[in-house]
Amino acid sequence: MSLFKNKLPILLSVCILMLTLIAACGNNPGHDTPANTEKKEAEQAADQGSIKIGVFHDISGPGALPASMMLKGSKVAVQMINDEGGVNGRSVELIVEDDAGRPENAARIVEKLASNEEIVFLSGGNNSSIAAAADPVARKMNIPFMVISGAGYEPKGKDSDLLVASTINFITGGESFIKFALEQGWKRGATLNPTDVTGQLIESFMDGWIKQYKDQGLEIVARERYDSKALDVTPQLSKIKEQKPDFIMSYGIGETAAIVIRQSQQVGLKVPIGISGANAFPAFLNLIKDVPDGQVFTYSDKIMIWKDLPDSDPHKKFLEKYYLTFKKLYPDDEPSLTHSAGADSILIGLAAVKQVGADREKIRKYLSQGNQNIQAVQSSYNFTADDRWGYSDDTIVTITNKQGKWKLP
Repeated sequence: MSLFKNKLPILLSVCILMLTLIAACGNNPGHDTPANTEKKEAEQAADQGSIKIGVFHDISGPGALPASMMLKGSKVAVQMINDEGGVNGRSVELIVEDDAGRPENAARIVEKLASNEEIVFLSGGNNSSIAAAADPVARKMNIPFMVISGAGYEPKGKDSDLLVASTINFITGGESFIKFALEQGWKRGATLNPTDVTGQLIESFMDGWIKQYKDQGLEIVARERYDSKALDVTPQLSKIKEQKPDFIMSYGIGETAAIVIRQSQQVGLKVPIGISGANAFPAFLNLIKDVPDGQVFTYSDKIMIWKDLPDSDPHKKFLEKYYLTFKKLYPDDEPSLTHSAGADSILIGLAAVKQVGADREKIRKYLSQGNQNIQAVQSSYNFTADDRWGYSDDTIVTITNKQGKWKLP
C-alpha cells in the first residue's frame, strides 16, 4: 500500500502529461480532422489558380450576333459555377479570342490557346466552316474541344473523341418538325432552302426523311432553292403555292428566313413554315411581327418556355437557376437556344473537370465512357465514343410564334 502511495504522484504526473499531449494533438491545425482536411484541400485548390477555358468566336465578323449570344451563354454558365464555389474549390475563367468568322484565324487561335497548358479545354466553332478549320488543330494539340456549331458538322475519324458537340444539330431539329407536322395531319410538304452550305445539308437530310416517313404519308410536293443574298423569293414561293402544300420547311437564318416568311404572306401562301432553330431567339420575332400567330414553327430547348413547364419536369429547376443567373447578368436580354449552346459547351467540360480533374486526357476519356448524366441547359448529356452529341431527344420542343413571343403550340 505504501508502495502505491509513493508512486501515485508519479502516475498522476504521467497521466497529466499524456492528456496534455493528446489535447495538443487534437488542437493541432495540421491534424487530419474533417475540417482541417477541407481547409487543406481549399488551400491546395487556391494554389492551383483558376480553371481556364479557351473560347473563340466570330465576335467582329458576319456571325457576330449569334456569336455574341453564345458568348453570353458561356459567361452565364461560368457565373453559375463560380456562384456555387467553382469546381473542386477552383474558380473558372474564360480566355476569349475573336476569329472574325475566318477559318484561318480559328486554326491559328486554337493552336495559340492549346499551347497554353493552363487551358483545360476549348469552346467555339460557331459555324461549320470555323469548326472544320479548328477541328484538326485541336486534334493535333490533343485538347478537348466543345464544338458549338449545329449545322451538321459531326466529329468523325481518328481522335474524334476529343470533340463534343454542344448544340442540337440540324438533323434532329429538322426531323422533330417533320414528326410534329405529321402529328398535325400535315402530310404534303415543300422545301425552300438557300443554296449555301446550310441549305445543301438540309436538302441532303430531306432525301432520307422522305424515305423514312413515306409510310406515314409524308410527301414532298415541291423543292425550291434560292440565293441566300436574294431579296425576292416570290417566284419560288409562287411555284410552291401551285402545289398546295400543307407546310413548308425553309432553313435560312436571320433576315434570310424572315424574307421567306414575310413574302409567303404576300403571295397568299399562308401555311405553317418550319425554320432553323438558329432563329429560336426573341429578337427574330421582331422581323416577322406582322405574321399571324401560329404561322411559324421551329425547334428549341426548353429555356424559352421553362415557366410553362409542369413542376414535375425534371429539368425545370435547373432551367430556373440558369434563367435567374442570366437575368442577373443581362437584365435587358432573354435567354434562347443560341445562348444555351454557349452555356452547355462550358457546363459539359466543367462537369468532366469536376469528376476527373483538370487533365486533358482524362477529360477526353470521361466524355467517351457514357452514363455521365451531365446536367446542362439544353439537355441531360451522355456521351460515348460513337455519340458525340449526347443529348436526349425528349428535351427538344417545337415552338411557335404567339403574341410576339415563342410559345408551345
